[in-house]
Amino acid sequence: MHASELELFHAGDGRLFGTHIVPVESALRRQIRGFVGVDRDAADDLFQDVCIKIFERRQEYRGDGPFSAWCYRVCTTLCLDRARQAARTQRRLPLVEGELDTTADSRSEADRTRTAETYQARLEAVTNAVVALAPRKRLI
Repeated sequence: MHASELELFHAGDGRLFGTHIVPVESALRRQIRGFVGVDRDAADDLFQDVCIKIFERRQEYRGDGPFSAWCYRVCTTLCLDRARQAARTQRRLPLVEGELDTTADSRSEADRTRTAETYQARLEAVTNAVVALAPRKRLI
C-alpha cells in the first residue's frame, strides 16, 4: 500500500478498503473455518466481525508490512478471543441440573455422598478437558 493509499485507508475510504480486503477474503475465511469448524453461519458471522474489526483498527496499520499479514493477525486475535469467550461460557453452564439424587440408593449416607462427589469430580474433569480442546477438535 502506497503512502497516499495509506492516508485514504486511514481516513476510512470504503472503496479502497474493499479493494484491499477482497484479495485476502478467501484466506481469512479459511483461517476462520480452522477455528469454528463446519458451522458456515458462524464462520460468516465471524468473517463479518473480522472485517468490522479490521476497519475499526485501520489506524493501527502502519504500512511497514504486508496488509494481508496484518489482517491475519487481527483475524487470529478475534478468533482466539471468541474461543476464550466460548470456553468461559461453557464452564459456567451446569451439566447436571440441581443436586444429584442419592436417596434412592440403599448404601449408607456417607457412601452415597462419596459416590456422588466422585461422580461430580469426574464430570467436572471431563468438562474441563473438553473445554480446553480447540473448537475444531471438539467436533465429533
